[in-house]
Amino acid sequence: MVSTAAEKLYVERSGMAHIDNSGIEKAKKRFEAFKKNGVIGECRFEDNKWPMTDEYSKMNMRFYVNPFTYKRFYERMLGIDTDAFINCMKVYVVFALGENALGSLINIVRDIKHVIRTNFKDHDAFDNMISLKMPARTKEFFRKLPEPADEEEYKILLTEIDRIIEYQDDFYSSEPRELASFDSYLLFNDILNDYWKSDITEEERMFFYPLYLWWKITGVIPLRPREFILTPRKCLEKKKDGFYITLRRNKIKGSGRDITYKISGDYITVQYKIPDSLAENIQTYLDYTACYESTQLHTLFITDTHYRHWERKKSKINRYFTYTNMKCVLKYFYNDVISGKYHLKIIDDRNLKHLNKGEIQRLHLGDTRHLALINIIADGGTPVLAMMLAGHDDINMASHYYSNITSLIECRTYAQYRKVLQGEVTYTLSNTGNLPVNALSYISLCDGNRCYSEKYINRDYSDCRKVIGPKGEMGYCPCCRYYRKNKAEDYFKDDEVYKRNIMDDCKHLEKVISLARKMNGSSEDIMQTFLRIKSDAYDYEQFLKERSEKGGTSYGKTKEDGR
Repeated sequence: MVSTAAEKLYVERSGMAHIDNSGIEKAKKRFEAFKKNGVIGECRFEDNKWPMTDEYSKMNMRFYVNPFTYKRFYERMLGIDTDAFINCMKVYVVFALGENALGSLINIVRDIKHVIRTNFKDHDAFDNMISLKMPARTKEFFRKLPEPADEEEYKILLTEIDRIIEYQDDFYSSEPRELASFDSYLLFNDILNDYWKSDITEEERMFFYPLYLWWKITGVIPLRPREFILTPRKCLEKKKDGFYITLRRNKIKGSGRDITYKISGDYITVQYKIPDSLAENIQTYLDYTACYESTQLHTLFITDTHYRHWERKKSKINRYFTYTNMKCVLKYFYNDVISGKYHLKIIDDRNLKHLNKGEIQRLHLGDTRHLALINIIADGGTPVLAMMLAGHDDINMASHYYSNITSLIECRTYAQYRKVLQGEVTYTLSNTGNLPVNALSYISLCDGNRCYSEKYINRDYSDCRKVIGPKGEMGYCPCCRYYRKNKAEDYFKDDEVYKRNIMDDCKHLEKVISLARKMNGSSEDIMQTFLRIKSDAYDYEQFLKERSEKGGTSYGKTKEDGR
């Protein structure tokens, strides 16, 4: 019975038309191939724990299922015993190797076992299974099992899993990544730079060095945390036109390529030109840590200076500087530096968008990638970003990158204005006439609303000709930066026209990216939309600067509120 069930699952997964006795043997041969390649460690196919590695991480695939729970809820319905069910899981995993990350496969197995622990006919079955990480793949597994003994109960199980899938799709597709307030990112940047210039010990500086380089590199180049962690030791190269850094990029995400579970196979190396100052910082770290043994993965950051922070030596299991190590450094920076030395209160609630003076929200390592993308889009985009977005696996996820653009523009403009108040920098508004010279001058329109264009007031319609409506209407007032509804007290009271223009551009960006992914569009269309976003973002920044200069409201603050 074990062999028959496993063979049927293998046949369905591999698309074979007929079931034959070689099915389970082929699964075992595939197991041995991955074992020989080093992906699977020392174990047998029959074992219920398989040690596995993708070089970056070591993990265990655990197949054990409680036989009493399985027999109580599932054996009669599925028509196979516990050993047969476990064998089916193993075959499913073996033939999914090369298509999925090891972490994903472990989550699938955990989800399957979670379902087995649940009485799917209970009224609270949905609540018990709501935490499934990969419900669609869990359903796929159960659908590939041999024909069930009880078809009606089998349908009830699949219906419950379908409810989980629908719920999670609705929940996660509508929720962009929750970032901290942009004020917190700017404040974090100011504190890190100030701390780095201060008189700190070499040991302390080396402990926080990975965090400093993480902020400087991933805040500009959109890297995932793992990609940054895997930066090669020999990453710096000087060429005729300056310094270049070599970084690893994951080539599997959304690509449909086979997974090798080897860094050399699943990542590509890409070079980016960097400022001399950043290259100098990287070289300083390389020089200081040159006396230490390289990590097993030959990555940039070594572990010795990390564990010296607690006067400990690295152990044999510390193969390289890990994501967990990086999270630890970030945690200590918040506790020892931001809270301990700068006396700021750390807020963990990301739903708070307006912080009090002396407060800062906690950052996550993955935030900088999203910040870098938002910054690039707001600044006009690049061909590289156009290709990244055009190849994104989920267009809804791509749209989340620009969902916070207007907030970013407001915050960084206010930060600039705050420095002006403190006498740190000065800025000069352009004299191109983009904004009215006298914001109190307007003319009433036939619809009862107002136009603040000085040219229109003086019977010059050139500003009107620049405005095109959604259906090609020239002089379409609702899209004009000088148009205000009558309810506005003055020109600077209403900034919705700027926000609306930017968000309309972003919606158009989503459309042209979607077309490009379907081979019905071009990267030129994407770049043109980027330029429109940059232009509208510039107009909004100029409006906010002028409003601040005239003492108007800026992000809920006035001149007297400057910190």
